Amino acid sequence: MERYLVKKWLSLELRRLHGSLNRTTKLLYYVHLRLAKLTTFETFNLFHCGILDESAALRMRLNVRKTKKLAQIRSTRVYNHPEPAPGVTSHTFYPRLINKSAAQFTSAEQDLLQKGMKFSLPPVSQHNVKENIVADVAPHVIHRPPDLLTKIADIIQSATTPTLKDITKRTILSIREKIRTHHLILIKADKGSTMVVLDHADYYHQMMECLESLSAEFVPEFDFGDYNGKIRAAINKSKHLLDKEPIRNSLLLPNPSVPRIYGLPKVHKEGSPLRPVVSFVSAPSYLLVKFLDNWFKQVTCFHSPLSIKNSVELVSDLTQTPPPTGKHPCFV
Repeated sequence: MERYLVKKWLSLELRRLHGSLNRTTKLLYYVHLRLAKLTTFETFNLFHCGILDESAALRMRLNVRKTKKLAQIRSTRVYNHPEPAPGVTSHTFYPRLINKSAAQFTSAEQDLLQKGMKFSLPPVSQHNVKENIVADVAPHVIHRPPDLLTKIADIIQSATTPTLKDITKRTILSIREKIRTHHLILIKADKGSTMVVLDHADYYHQMMECLESLSAEFVPEFDFGDYNGKIRAAINKSKHLLDKEPIRNSLLLPNPSVPRIYGLPKVHKEGSPLRPVVSFVSAPSYLLVKFLDNWFKQVTCFHSPLSIKNSVELVSDLTQTPPPTGKHPCFV
């Protein structure tokens, strides 16, 4: 339990850090352009050096605070569950691959599919692989010290690049052929990292049943282009809340598209029903909604009474609450 909480806390802290870094980088880009126009090169260079020193000190203080927080988590004793009887497993883990289709996969194909959708295959050949990586990194370090990109390029060029083996190529081609021939869909399960293989017809039938149960309706008069134009016009015309042009430009989503709905099979329930999920990342109002959500929380000082501040508070609550009894215990 302790190892799980530490691992979960680290992953959440990394996601929170990466999100804050993305927002900070976008704001610093506009600040950099503004300062470069208003100050001389010497003044801007001195200002930049001071910012770097303050950032280093801030990273050091942050490291000390996170290390202290992690030590507090490790030192906290969590309520110990009784050990299961010999020969009795306390947890039921689902396999990494569940095949609910009529297609049959070989052991090599199953081993490859069990690695999950996030498994990254090595490149087919070494031709221009390192050059493409350097080209992808270059736009993100354009405002860094001039020699930083050269150092990164030297490290990438000196690294060894593995290539895809022939036996793995044949396995991939065989999986693609079975997916095309049997009309299969590979999708992640609702819980865990299990990959589920479904027939396209079964998946479509379950999605239609799910939409009918939600009373979903088709609106033929909806015009996505008109909706996108109204969102962009509302953002550009806002002169009070969005009083700066860089803020308005940052809320305009480039190349928006209609949000797509998909279903995640609940393999832990009978019949494996689908849980509908709608990804609004491509919606025209996605960035505006995120901005307004943060703005309302800051203005109203909103704090949910049902939320947990951090993992330290979670561990404290778990130590004071005994585990539930019965045949179906609850896990966090």
